Amino acid sequence: MTATEHNRIEAVYGDREVAYEAGKYSPAIPGELYMLQRREEETLRALRASGLTDLAPLTILDAGCGRGLRLLDWLRWGADPMRLHGIDLVSRYVEAAGRLLPQAHICQAGADKLPFEDGTFDIVVQSMLMTSVLDEELRAAIAAELMRVLKPSGVLLWYDFRYAHPSNRDVRAIGRAEIERLFATCPISTRSLTLLPPLARALAPWSFTLCRVLERTAPPLRCIQRERSCHRGGRDNEATEILCDVIARLHVPRPRPLPELVPLSVWFEALEPAARTHGGILLKSHEASQQLSDPRDVVALHGDIHHENVLDFAPCGWLAIDPKRLVGERGFDYANIFCNPDVEDPSLGIAVDPERFASRLDIVVRRSGIPRERMLLWILAWAGLSATWFMPDGQTPEVDLRIAEMATAALGV
Repeated sequence: MTATEHNRIEAVYGDREVAYEAGKYSPAIPGELYMLQRREEETLRALRASGLTDLAPLTILDAGCGRGLRLLDWLRWGADPMRLHGIDLVSRYVEAAGRLLPQAHICQAGADKLPFEDGTFDIVVQSMLMTSVLDEELRAAIAAELMRVLKPSGVLLWYDFRYAHPSNRDVRAIGRAEIERLFATCPISTRSLTLLPPLARALAPWSFTLCRVLERTAPPLRCIQRERSCHRGGRDNEATEILCDVIARLHVPRPRPLPELVPLSVWFEALEPAARTHGGILLKSHEASQQLSDPRDVVALHGDIHHENVLDFAPCGWLAIDPKRLVGERGFDYANIFCNPDVEDPSLGIAVDPERFASRLDIVVRRSGIPRERMLLWILAWAGLSATWFMPDGQTPEVDLRIAEMATAALGV
Protein backbone atom coordinates (compact mmCIF):
# COMPACT_ATOMS: atom_id res chain seq x y z
CA MET A 1 0.00 0.00 0.00
CA THR A 2 1.44 3.39 -0.97
CA ALA A 3 2.31 5.91 1.70
CA THR A 4 -0.16 8.36 0.15
CA GLU A 5 -3.05 5.91 0.35
CA HIS A 6 -1.99 4.88 3.85
CA ASN A 7 -2.04 8.52 5.01
CA ARG A 8 -5.40 9.15 3.35
CA ILE A 9 -7.03 6.19 5.07
CA GLU A 10 -5.49 7.14 8.42
CA ALA A 11 -6.92 10.66 8.06
CA VAL A 12 -10.37 9.40 7.04
CA TYR A 13 -10.61 7.06 10.00
CA GLY A 14 -9.28 9.76 12.30
CA ASP A 15 -12.32 11.84 11.35
CA ARG A 16 -14.61 8.86 11.93
CA GLU A 17 -13.09 8.40 15.39
CA VAL A 18 -14.72 11.67 16.42
CA ALA A 19 -18.13 10.41 15.27
CA TYR A 20 -17.56 7.08 17.04
CA GLU A 21 -16.63 8.72 20.33
CA ALA A 22 -19.70 10.94 20.04
CA GLY A 23 -21.86 7.80 19.97
CA LYS A 24 -23.01 8.17 16.35
CA TYR A 25 -22.71 4.41 15.74
CA SER A 26 -23.98 3.25 19.14
CA PRO A 27 -26.35 0.24 19.11
CA ALA A 28 -28.51 2.28 21.46
CA ILE A 29 -29.58 4.16 18.32
CA PRO A 30 -32.42 2.19 16.67
CA GLY A 31 -31.08 2.56 13.13
CA GLU A 32 -27.61 1.29 14.11
CA LEU A 33 -29.13 -1.57 16.08
CA TYR A 34 -31.30 -2.56 13.14
CA MET A 35 -28.31 -2.67 10.76
CA LEU A 36 -26.20 -4.66 13.25
CA GLN A 37 -28.95 -7.21 13.74
CA ARG A 38 -29.52 -7.63 10.02
CA ARG A 39 -25.81 -8.11 9.37
CA GLU A 40 -25.62 -10.75 12.12
CA GLU A 41 -28.71 -12.53 10.81
CA GLU A 42 -27.38 -12.68 7.26
CA THR A 43 -23.86 -13.68 8.31
CA LEU A 44 -25.20 -16.64 10.28
CA ARG A 45 -27.50 -17.54 7.39
CA ALA A 46 -24.52 -17.60 5.01
CA LEU A 47 -22.52 -19.75 7.42
CA ARG A 48 -25.38 -22.24 7.71
CA ALA A 49 -25.68 -22.36 3.92
CA SER A 50 -21.97 -23.23 3.75
CA GLY A 51 -22.28 -25.92 6.41
CA LEU A 52 -20.21 -23.94 8.91
CA THR A 53 -22.22 -24.22 12.11
CA ASP A 54 -19.42 -25.39 14.41
CA LEU A 55 -16.92 -22.53 14.49
CA ALA A 56 -14.69 -23.78 17.32
CA PRO A 57 -12.18 -25.69 15.12
CA LEU A 58 -12.03 -23.01 12.41
CA THR A 59 -9.33 -20.39 11.88
CA ILE A 60 -10.84 -17.01 11.07
CA LEU A 61 -9.38 -13.73 9.76
CA ASP A 62 -11.11 -10.35 9.86
CA ALA A 63 -9.30 -8.13 7.34
CA GLY A 64 -9.79 -4.55 8.48
CA CYS A 65 -10.97 -5.55 11.95
CA GLY A 66 -11.07 -2.02 13.41
CA ARG A 67 -11.53 -2.07 17.16
CA GLY A 68 -12.40 -5.78 17.14
CA LEU A 69 -16.13 -5.45 17.71
CA ARG A 70 -17.04 -7.79 14.87
CA LEU A 71 -14.39 -10.28 16.01
CA LEU A 72 -16.19 -10.26 19.33
CA ASP A 73 -19.30 -11.40 17.44
CA TRP A 74 -17.41 -14.47 16.22
CA LEU A 75 -16.45 -15.28 19.78
CA ARG A 76 -20.10 -15.05 20.79
CA TRP A 77 -21.06 -17.38 17.93
CA GLY A 78 -18.73 -20.11 19.22
CA ALA A 79 -15.32 -19.42 17.67
CA ASP A 80 -12.14 -20.23 19.61
CA PRO A 81 -10.48 -16.93 20.61
CA MET A 82 -7.05 -18.49 19.98
CA ARG A 83 -8.09 -19.08 16.35
CA LEU A 84 -9.31 -15.54 15.76
CA HIS A 85 -7.04 -13.22 13.76
CA GLY A 86 -7.46 -9.59 12.81
CA ILE A 87 -5.43 -7.03 10.90
CA ASP A 88 -5.95 -3.31 10.54
CA LEU A 89 -3.98 -0.43 9.11
CA VAL A 90 -4.70 1.99 11.96
CA SER A 91 -2.49 1.43 15.01
CA ARG A 92 -4.93 2.73 17.61
CA TYR A 93 -7.61 0.34 16.33
CA VAL A 94 -5.17 -2.57 16.62
CA GLU A 95 -4.41 -1.59 20.21
CA ALA A 96 -8.12 -1.34 21.06
CA ALA A 97 -8.86 -4.73 19.48
CA GLY A 98 -5.99 -6.29 21.41
CA ARG A 99 -7.40 -5.00 24.68
CA LEU A 100 -10.87 -6.26 23.79
CA LEU A 101 -9.68 -9.73 22.72
CA PRO A 102 -6.36 -10.46 24.48
CA GLN A 103 -6.33 -14.12 23.38
CA ALA A 104 -6.87 -13.32 19.69
CA HIS A 105 -4.05 -12.56 17.27
CA ILE A 106 -4.30 -8.90 16.23
CA CYS A 107 -1.60 -7.09 14.27
CA GLN A 108 -1.09 -3.93 12.26
CA ALA A 109 -0.81 -4.63 8.54
CA GLY A 110 -2.14 -3.63 5.16
CA ALA A 111 -4.58 -6.03 3.54
CA ASP A 112 -2.45 -6.00 0.38
CA LYS A 113 0.47 -7.61 2.28
CA LEU A 114 -1.00 -10.05 4.76
CA PRO A 115 1.55 -11.56 7.20
CA PHE A 116 0.22 -15.12 6.88
CA GLU A 117 1.12 -18.29 5.00
CA ASP A 118 -0.86 -19.47 2.00
CA GLY A 119 -4.06 -21.34 2.84
CA THR A 120 -4.11 -20.43 6.54
CA PHE A 121 -7.78 -19.60 7.11
CA ASP A 122 -11.08 -21.43 6.94
CA ILE A 123 -12.99 -18.14 6.90
CA VAL A 124 -11.83 -14.72 5.73
CA VAL A 125 -14.07 -11.73 6.39
CA GLN A 126 -13.95 -8.26 4.88
CA SER A 127 -16.53 -5.78 6.09
CA MET A 128 -16.52 -2.36 4.45
CA LEU A 129 -12.78 -2.55 3.82
CA MET A 130 -12.77 -2.64 0.03
CA THR A 131 -14.99 0.41 -0.53
CA SER A 132 -12.56 2.45 1.56
CA VAL A 133 -9.84 1.73 -1.03
CA LEU A 134 -10.08 4.12 -3.98
CA ASP A 135 -7.22 2.73 -6.08
CA GLU A 136 -8.34 -0.08 -8.42
CA GLU A 137 -4.93 -1.77 -8.56
CA LEU A 138 -4.76 -1.82 -4.78
CA ARG A 139 -8.24 -3.34 -4.62
CA ALA A 140 -7.09 -6.11 -6.93
CA ALA A 141 -3.99 -6.69 -4.80
CA ILE A 142 -6.09 -6.95 -1.64
CA ALA A 143 -8.49 -9.40 -3.30
CA ALA A 144 -5.54 -11.56 -4.38
CA GLU A 145 -4.14 -11.56 -0.84
CA LEU A 146 -7.48 -12.52 0.70
CA MET A 147 -7.66 -15.47 -1.66
CA ARG A 148 -4.02 -16.44 -1.07
CA VAL A 149 -4.47 -16.88 2.69
CA LEU A 150 -7.83 -18.66 2.33
CA LYS A 151 -7.85 -22.46 2.30
CA PRO A 152 -9.03 -24.04 -0.99
CA SER A 153 -12.16 -25.21 0.83
CA GLY A 154 -12.55 -21.93 2.72
CA VAL A 155 -15.25 -19.26 2.63
CA LEU A 156 -14.81 -15.53 2.03
CA LEU A 157 -17.56 -13.42 3.60
CA TRP A 158 -18.01 -9.99 2.05
CA TYR A 159 -20.12 -7.13 3.44
CA ASP A 160 -19.79 -3.81 1.66
CA PHE A 161 -21.50 -0.92 -0.09
CA ARG A 162 -23.35 -1.66 -3.28
CA TYR A 163 -24.22 2.03 -3.61
CA ALA A 164 -21.86 4.77 -2.47
CA HIS A 165 -22.88 8.04 -0.91
CA PRO A 166 -22.02 10.69 -3.55
CA SER A 167 -21.17 13.32 -0.94
CA ASN A 168 -18.70 10.93 0.72
CA ARG A 169 -15.63 11.07 -1.50
CA ASP A 170 -13.73 8.64 0.72
CA VAL A 171 -15.58 5.53 -0.47
CA ARG A 172 -16.42 3.90 -3.79
CA ALA A 173 -19.22 1.44 -4.28
CA ILE A 174 -18.54 -2.10 -5.48
CA GLY A 175 -21.21 -3.94 -7.43
CA ARG A 176 -21.47 -7.61 -8.33
CA ALA A 177 -19.68 -7.11 -11.65
CA GLU A 178 -16.54 -5.87 -9.91
CA ILE A 179 -16.73 -8.61 -7.29
CA GLU A 180 -16.84 -11.15 -10.12
CA ARG A 181 -13.77 -9.56 -11.71
CA LEU A 182 -11.84 -9.55 -8.44
CA PHE A 183 -12.70 -13.18 -7.66
CA ALA A 184 -13.03 -14.59 -11.16
CA THR A 185 -12.08 -18.16 -10.18
CA CYS A 186 -14.62 -18.48 -7.34
CA PRO A 187 -18.28 -19.43 -7.23
CA ILE A 188 -20.06 -16.34 -5.91
CA SER A 189 -23.38 -15.90 -4.15
CA THR A 190 -24.56 -12.34 -3.53
CA ARG A 191 -27.50 -10.98 -1.58
CA SER A 192 -28.65 -7.40 -0.99
CA LEU A 193 -29.24 -6.67 2.67
CA THR A 194 -29.34 -3.79 5.13
CA LEU A 195 -31.56 -0.89 4.15
CA LEU A 196 -29.78 2.24 2.97
CA PRO A 197 -28.30 3.75 6.17
CA PRO A 198 -30.09 7.12 5.87
CA LEU A 199 -33.41 5.31 5.55
CA ALA A 200 -32.63 2.83 8.31
CA ARG A 201 -31.69 5.63 10.70
CA ALA A 202 -34.86 7.54 9.86
CA LEU A 203 -37.33 4.65 9.93
CA ALA A 204 -36.00 2.19 12.52
CA PRO A 205 -37.15 4.32 15.50
CA TRP A 206 -40.69 3.85 14.16
CA SER A 207 -40.69 0.30 12.84
CA PHE A 208 -38.11 -2.43 12.21
CA THR A 209 -40.77 -4.25 10.20
CA LEU A 210 -41.09 -1.32 7.80
CA CYS A 211 -37.32 -1.37 7.32
CA ARG A 212 -37.48 -5.07 6.42
CA VAL A 213 -40.25 -4.46 3.90
CA LEU A 214 -38.32 -1.64 2.23
CA GLU A 215 -35.16 -3.76 2.06
CA ARG A 216 -37.07 -6.07 -0.23
CA THR A 217 -38.60 -3.35 -2.39
CA ALA A 218 -36.37 -0.25 -2.52
CA PRO A 219 -33.12 -1.46 -4.16
CA PRO A 220 -34.63 -2.47 -7.54
CA LEU A 221 -36.68 0.72 -7.59
CA ARG A 222 -33.73 3.10 -7.66
CA CYS A 223 -33.86 5.90 -10.17
CA ILE A 224 -33.46 4.66 -13.75
CA GLN A 225 -30.01 5.89 -14.64
CA ARG A 226 -27.18 3.46 -14.13
CA GLU A 227 -26.60 1.60 -17.38
CA ARG A 228 -25.41 2.76 -20.75
CA SER A 229 -28.51 1.19 -22.29
CA CYS A 230 -30.61 3.76 -20.44
CA HIS A 231 -28.51 6.47 -22.04
CA ARG A 232 -28.88 5.04 -25.54
CA GLY A 233 -32.58 4.43 -25.09
CA GLY A 234 -33.32 7.96 -23.99
CA ARG A 235 -34.33 7.08 -20.44
CA ASP A 236 -32.03 9.77 -19.12
CA ASN A 237 -34.71 12.26 -20.17
CA GLU A 238 -37.25 10.31 -18.12
CA ALA A 239 -34.93 10.29 -15.10
CA THR A 240 -34.30 14.02 -15.42
CA GLU A 241 -38.04 14.73 -15.56
CA ILE A 242 -38.55 12.65 -12.41
CA LEU A 243 -35.76 14.47 -10.58
CA CYS A 244 -37.19 17.85 -11.56
CA ASP A 245 -40.62 16.81 -10.32
CA VAL A 246 -39.21 15.67 -6.98
CA ILE A 247 -37.25 18.92 -6.56
CA ALA A 248 -40.33 21.02 -7.37
CA ARG A 249 -42.35 19.19 -4.71
CA LEU A 250 -39.59 19.65 -2.15
CA HIS A 251 -39.57 23.40 -2.82
CA VAL A 252 -43.30 23.94 -2.34
CA PRO A 253 -43.75 26.59 0.40
CA ARG A 254 -44.69 25.20 3.80
CA PRO A 255 -46.94 26.97 6.32
CA ARG A 256 -44.59 26.36 9.24
CA PRO A 257 -41.36 28.34 9.75
CA LEU A 258 -38.17 26.68 8.53
CA PRO A 259 -36.02 24.91 11.12
CA GLU A 260 -32.44 26.02 11.65
CA LEU A 261 -30.61 25.28 8.39
CA VAL A 262 -27.09 25.78 7.03
CA PRO A 263 -26.79 28.70 4.59
CA LEU A 264 -25.62 27.55 1.17
CA SER A 265 -22.98 30.28 1.26
CA VAL A 266 -21.17 28.30 4.00
CA TRP A 267 -20.60 25.42 1.60
CA PHE A 268 -19.27 27.74 -1.09
CA GLU A 269 -16.61 29.15 1.22
CA ALA A 270 -14.40 26.23 0.16
CA LEU A 271 -14.44 27.31 -3.50
CA GLU A 272 -12.47 30.55 -3.25
CA PRO A 273 -9.24 29.11 -1.76
CA ALA A 274 -9.39 26.19 -4.19
CA ALA A 275 -9.77 28.62 -7.10
CA ARG A 276 -6.74 30.60 -5.91
CA THR A 277 -4.67 27.44 -5.57
CA HIS A 278 -5.65 25.61 -8.75
CA GLY A 279 -6.86 28.41 -11.03
CA GLY A 280 -8.28 27.42 -14.41
CA ILE A 281 -11.92 26.44 -14.55
CA LEU A 282 -12.25 26.78 -10.77
CA LEU A 283 -11.71 30.51 -11.12
CA LYS A 284 -14.70 30.64 -13.46
CA SER A 285 -16.71 28.55 -11.00
CA HIS A 286 -15.85 30.97 -8.21
CA GLU A 287 -16.79 33.94 -10.41
CA ALA A 288 -20.13 32.26 -11.13
CA SER A 289 -20.76 31.74 -7.41
CA GLN A 290 -20.08 35.43 -6.84
CA GLN A 291 -22.67 36.35 -9.46
CA LEU A 292 -25.14 34.20 -7.53
CA SER A 293 -24.30 35.66 -4.12
CA ASP A 294 -27.57 37.63 -4.03
CA PRO A 295 -29.97 34.65 -3.95
CA ARG A 296 -33.44 34.54 -5.46
CA ASP A 297 -36.27 32.16 -4.60
CA VAL A 298 -34.73 31.04 -1.31
CA VAL A 299 -36.06 27.68 -0.08
CA ALA A 300 -35.09 24.80 2.15
CA LEU A 301 -32.74 22.81 -0.08
CA HIS A 302 -32.23 19.09 -0.24
CA GLY A 303 -28.54 19.65 -1.02
CA ASP A 304 -27.75 16.24 -2.55
CA ILE A 305 -30.28 15.46 -5.27
CA HIS A 306 -28.96 12.77 -7.57
CA HIS A 307 -29.95 9.49 -9.15
CA GLU A 308 -29.14 7.35 -6.10
CA ASN A 309 -31.01 9.53 -3.61
CA VAL A 310 -34.43 9.40 -5.27
CA LEU A 311 -36.37 6.16 -4.79
CA ASP A 312 -39.74 4.91 -5.94
CA PHE A 313 -41.87 4.18 -2.86
CA ALA A 314 -44.73 2.69 -4.90
CA PRO A 315 -47.99 4.33 -3.70
CA CYS A 316 -46.09 7.36 -2.40
CA GLY A 317 -44.26 7.85 -5.70
CA TRP A 318 -40.70 9.10 -6.10
CA LEU A 319 -39.23 10.49 -2.88
CA ALA A 320 -35.84 11.95 -1.96
CA ILE A 321 -33.72 10.64 0.91
CA ASP A 322 -30.71 11.95 2.84
CA PRO A 323 -31.26 15.75 2.82
CA LYS A 324 -28.42 18.04 3.94
CA ARG A 325 -30.40 20.71 5.85
CA LEU A 326 -29.40 23.62 3.62
CA VAL A 327 -31.13 26.87 2.79
CA GLY A 328 -30.48 28.87 -0.36
CA GLU A 329 -31.55 29.55 -3.91
CA ARG A 330 -33.56 26.72 -5.46
CA GLY A 331 -31.36 26.53 -8.56
CA PHE A 332 -28.70 24.75 -6.51
CA ASP A 333 -30.81 21.60 -6.16
CA TYR A 334 -31.38 21.44 -9.92
CA ALA A 335 -27.66 21.92 -10.58
CA ASN A 336 -26.91 18.79 -8.54
CA ILE A 337 -28.42 16.67 -11.30
CA PHE A 338 -25.78 17.48 -13.90
CA CYS A 339 -22.67 15.65 -12.59
CA ASN A 340 -24.50 12.40 -11.97
CA PRO A 341 -24.48 9.46 -12.29
CA ASP A 342 -20.95 9.71 -13.73
CA VAL A 343 -19.33 10.96 -10.50
CA GLU A 344 -19.65 7.46 -9.00
CA ASP A 345 -18.91 5.63 -12.25
CA PRO A 346 -17.11 7.79 -14.87
CA SER A 347 -17.21 4.89 -17.34
CA LEU A 348 -20.93 5.54 -17.85
CA GLY A 349 -20.22 8.63 -19.92
CA ILE A 350 -23.76 9.94 -19.51
CA ALA A 351 -23.42 13.29 -17.73
CA VAL A 352 -20.36 14.29 -19.79
CA ASP A 353 -22.02 13.62 -23.13
CA PRO A 354 -22.61 17.07 -24.74
CA GLU A 355 -25.95 15.99 -26.20
CA ARG A 356 -27.10 14.71 -22.81
CA PHE A 357 -25.95 17.91 -21.14
CA ALA A 358 -27.92 20.03 -23.60
CA SER A 359 -31.02 17.85 -23.27
CA ARG A 360 -30.86 17.95 -19.48
CA LEU A 361 -30.46 21.70 -19.55
CA ASP A 362 -33.53 22.10 -21.77
CA ILE A 363 -35.61 19.89 -19.46
CA VAL A 364 -34.47 21.60 -16.25
CA VAL A 365 -35.03 25.11 -17.61
CA ARG A 366 -38.48 24.15 -18.88
CA ARG A 367 -39.55 22.34 -15.72
CA SER A 368 -38.05 24.76 -13.17
CA GLY A 369 -38.75 28.08 -14.90
CA ILE A 370 -35.21 29.22 -14.02
CA PRO A 371 -33.67 31.36 -16.78
CA ARG A 372 -31.17 29.41 -18.87
CA GLU A 373 -28.20 31.67 -18.11
CA ARG A 374 -28.82 31.56 -14.37
CA MET A 375 -29.17 27.80 -14.45
CA LEU A 376 -25.83 27.52 -16.24
CA LEU A 377 -24.23 29.73 -13.60
CA TRP A 378 -25.50 27.36 -10.92
CA ILE A 379 -24.17 24.33 -12.82
CA LEU A 380 -20.77 25.99 -13.22
CA ALA A 381 -20.62 27.02 -9.55
CA TRP A 382 -21.78 23.63 -8.28
CA ALA A 383 -19.45 21.59 -10.50
CA GLY A 384 -16.50 23.65 -9.28
CA LEU A 385 -17.49 23.23 -5.64
CA SER A 386 -17.97 19.50 -6.10
CA ALA A 387 -14.52 19.28 -7.70
CA THR A 388 -12.89 20.96 -4.71
CA TRP A 389 -14.14 18.18 -2.44
CA PHE A 390 -12.08 15.64 -4.39
CA MET A 391 -8.83 17.58 -4.59
CA PRO A 392 -7.53 17.40 -1.00
CA ASP A 393 -7.18 13.62 -1.41
CA GLY A 394 -5.18 13.96 -4.61
CA GLN A 395 -8.02 12.76 -6.82
CA THR A 396 -8.74 14.25 -10.22
CA PRO A 397 -12.43 15.18 -10.42
CA GLU A 398 -12.66 14.68 -14.17
CA VAL A 399 -16.44 14.52 -14.36
CA ASP A 400 -17.00 17.69 -12.30
CA LEU A 401 -14.38 19.62 -14.26
CA ARG A 402 -15.83 18.48 -17.58
CA ILE A 403 -19.34 19.59 -16.54
CA ALA A 404 -17.93 22.97 -15.47
CA GLU A 405 -16.26 23.33 -18.87
CA MET A 406 -19.49 22.53 -20.72
CA ALA A 407 -21.39 25.06 -18.62
CA THR A 408 -18.70 27.66 -19.37
CA ALA A 409 -18.92 26.96 -23.08
CA ALA A 410 -22.72 27.22 -23.03
CA LEU A 411 -22.43 30.57 -21.24
CA GLY A 412 -19.92 31.78 -23.83
CA VAL A 413 -17.42 32.95 -21.20
